[in-house]
Amino acid sequence: MSAMHPRRVAASLFLGLAACVGLPTAPPAGDSGTAGSTSQGLTSTTTAATVVSSDAETQATTLALDEGELSTTSNTSSESGSSSSSATSSDGTTTTGEPPDCHPLLVEIFYDTQAAEDMEQWIKLYNACDEDVDLGFYSLGWGGADYTFGTLDLTGSLAMGDCFIVGGPMSISDNAFPTLDQSEDFDPDLQKSGGYADGVALFLGMAAGIQLDTIPVDAVIYGGENFYGLLDANGDSPAPHVGDAGDTDSIRRTSEMPPTWIIESSPMPDLCPPF
Repeated sequence: MSAMHPRRVAASLFLGLAACVGLPTAPPAGDSGTAGSTSQGLTSTTTAATVVSSDAETQATTLALDEGELSTTSNTSSESGSSSSSATSSDGTTTTGEPPDCHPLLVEIFYDTQAAEDMEQWIKLYNACDEDVDLGFYSLGWGGADYTFGTLDLTGSLAMGDCFIVGGPMSISDNAFPTLDQSEDFDPDLQKSGGYADGVALFLGMAAGIQLDTIPVDAVIYGGENFYGLLDANGDSPAPHVGDAGDTDSIRRTSEMPPTWIIESSPMPDLCPPF
């Protein structure tokens, strides 16, 4: 058997004595622990925990730490020998709110009309999930340098297998007569692309929470080079999904995964995709 590190020997002797006389424990000099758990009035420090069961009667809980950190051992009776733990963030709060397994998709965007784009642009979402979606938990962001150029909170509900159009508020021949579910004048307008790409993204959360590095749940990047590194749903900065639509054209999604997009010469605001 290899020799135990002197520091671990000192820590084990110190803890054994402290447990017998009821003294508060603290890391030996030179160790860097901070208070993290309590038992019978004793405070100890842990950064990782491993539960080892030797038999059905005794369960040894060993807080095994790297060199320079405190190590403690306690025995408890257990019939099952099982344990559970909860994940916590760096500030000690429980982590929750993971992105949902299924969310709406961006499927068509009309941003370039024959004349002025103001009050005629629209974005179409599709619900490919097996249940209705409350859009109040989502927001949109758009721009060229990042997605904070323009942002908007969504409202309403999106039924399973249905589409939802936000924008306008005009519905005229110039923008293919969309049936608007959320009438909004995008302010500022969705951008036309030039030499550098622009993008539209869907976020989980309110628009006020969108930051430069917030990863969307869905995005489409269109036009020229993705010079500013607009993010996709994987947190990557890919090449644009599609080119820049011309006057009266839209960009339309043709597959769910991987996302593929085309320039659509005949925008179809009221047609839901088959996927």
